[in-house]
Amino acid sequence: WPFHQRQEHSQRKVNESYTDSLREFWNRLTPGQQSIAAIMGINGFVLGLWRLNDLQIQTLLIRYFATSPAASSLVPGMVLSTISHCYIIHFACNMYVLWSFVKPLESALGREQMLALYMGSGVCASFCSLLNKTR
Repeated sequence: WPFHQRQEHSQRKVNESYTDSLREFWNRLTPGQQSIAAIMGINGFVLGLWRLNDLQIQTLLIRYFATSPAASSLVPGMVLSTISHCYIIHFACNMYVLWSFVKPLESALGREQMLALYMGSGVCASFCSLLNKTR
């Protein structure tokens, strides 16, 4: 019994240390970096969904997170495809480039305008993709 108490206490200390380190790291980020980190996390989550071998999830992702000229409504796919990557290399490259632009863009535009540029660029890229698919 005392051994288990020490083990639980030790595990709690490790968890607290990890949580404190994570909180410290988060607090050192600028507001723009925090926003982009959240976007990167969402992108990672959606990438994980694409990797699942589940027909219902795949159908949902294709319907809402991909652009297609045959879709009944183009807007959801054009917006949500900005946080959707099917391939790990595509995801990794995009997140690397996104992170590398955070500080200069945040300094030049501010956080809100930087996020608007991110979303606007993503929707514009989706629109160009749709135009290319209809040729």
